[in-house]
Amino acid sequence: MSQLVLGLVLAVLAAFLLGGALSLGRQGSRRGALVAGVLAVLALVAAGLYLVPYALDR
Repeated sequence: MSQLVLGLVLAVLAAFLLGGALSLGRQGSRRGALVAGVLAVLALVAAGLYLVPYALDR
């Protein structure tokens, strides 16, 4: 159960980071958008690492 919760929290974090990257990109901060985008991808990968095994066990 905690694996599911952690995966979902990471997925929500990735969504917020992706929104921040898009917002920073529109404001002209390319470096900030790049950093937020990389963090969003890392959070999405981490969420996948938690959620895919949980889904396959079901």
